[in-house]
Amino acid sequence: IREVDPNHIIVAEGSWWGSDLTKIDWMDSFTQQKTGISKSWDSKLVYQIHHYGLPSDIYGREQITQKLNIPIIIGAYGEDNENNLLAITDLAKQTLKGYFSWSFKKMSHDNCLWTIPPNNAYKQVKAFINNGGTPPTHLYLNMTNFAQVNVKNGHSS
Repeated sequence: IREVDPNHIIVAEGSWWGSDLTKIDWMDSFTQQKTGISKSWDSKLVYQIHHYGLPSDIYGREQITQKLNIPIIIGAYGEDNENNLLAITDLAKQTLKGYFSWSFKKMSHDNCLWTIPPNNAYKQVKAFINNGGTPPTHLYLNMTNFAQVNVKNGHSS
């Protein structure tokens, strides 16, 4: 990476959906044995976790990054419930270097920041997927338009 770009930050994630930082803890003897890495490999390194549980379950990860003197950000969280989303945001503001909630849009879903209400064509395609029957190929243009409008530009609701 540094051969082509010496300036930008490198963001590294652990294993297990970006949550297990022990696999990139170069001070850990097991990690050293498995990776051959025993010191920081870049001066512009940030570790990122993903988290979808209780805020208290984050503890321990920041201890690894503090030991390594590496900033930690939470790169995806939420999609659990509104209280958890708020609690993790508050925790991240207080203890982490950055936070980015799960922002992908979902259809009629109240556990993410943005949702898209389904239209009739979507409901018909979903019914076909779930129940079988005659493929609703006549809905292709409706679905394409629906995706382009709602995914590209968001939805007003």
